[in-house]
Amino acid sequence: MMDGFLIERLARNLYEYGFDIRDASALSRLEPYEQNVVSLHHRLSRMSLNVTLTLAPNMTVSAVAEQLHERKQQPPLFVVGPRITERSAAIFRESGVSYLDAGGNAYIAIGSIYIDVRGRRGELKVEGVRGGVNLMSPKRAQVIFSILTWEQLLYEPVRVLAQVAKVSLGQAQQTLQLLEQYGFMYGSQKMNIYQREALLEQWVQAYPGGLKAKQTLHHFAGDYSVPEESMVPLVVSGESAVPRLLRPETLTLYCETLPIDVIRSRRWVREERTPSVLLYEKFWSDPFALDEKGVIEAPPLLIYADLLASQDSRQREAASEYRRGNVELRAG
Repeated sequence: MMDGFLIERLARNLYEYGFDIRDASALSRLEPYEQNVVSLHHRLSRMSLNVTLTLAPNMTVSAVAEQLHERKQQPPLFVVGPRITERSAAIFRESGVSYLDAGGNAYIAIGSIYIDVRGRRGELKVEGVRGGVNLMSPKRAQVIFSILTWEQLLYEPVRVLAQVAKVSLGQAQQTLQLLEQYGFMYGSQKMNIYQREALLEQWVQAYPGGLKAKQTLHHFAGDYSVPEESMVPLVVSGESAVPRLLRPETLTLYCETLPIDVIRSRRWVREERTPSVLLYEKFWSDPFALDEKGVIEAPPLLIYADLLASQDSRQREAASEYRRGNVELRAG
């Protein structure tokens, strides 16, 4: 049967894209390459769809050849699994086969429903029902980060949210409206635990290729231990924020201006190919911090996202452990 983590990720992704499964236990009952007809309800279009759900540990056409051969006699085939490659995804789309993987990559073309999400680390775009608006554009991602980190901002005037997210009032208001349209909020701008989890997952997946890519300031080589003090505020993220989980080999910092005093005292030198010190622009303002001077730790969501975005397997493993141990990132 499917392991609990994969079930959770697939269920979250389905919910994120507007689907509820009539039989909540349908996912957990699936055996590899077994076919199970289930009913999906799409909240935005209010449509109910019968699909042939198939778990494919190896999401390739050859692996589901038998199911493809039989699909004309059954409800549309919907393949789910841990990960689909770009090549296999292209073949599935050409064959008219819907799919969803644990990372959130999806192609669902059934009836009038059309959802196409590509690029596990790229900017996440959902096309079809809402016209292909990129919910995770950098400015919107700043707003979403702010409300995921400080959910009480939803009960403050929108101008407060805009100030924290460092965006215009109009951008903050538009993002809230889109979140409600996409089903991440319900009345009075509130989120339940499932909506918050789905939104958190989408933000984390989109962050490396979207907002983070826009915030790069400078890369250096040199002493990557955490500075003890700084004349400008520095926020520590990534592996340097979790030394109890792994031995840091890089230093990730967020700042509003370059810490010239630290750069000079550490004798950091510019290095783009193999940097050990990475500086990014700070894209938020902590609404509850009395004093942001010196060196402080980043919000848990950012630490988790930076760990998960790393190409280093050590950091990605630490990300899972960090999430399990942090109440702000757990499902409940």
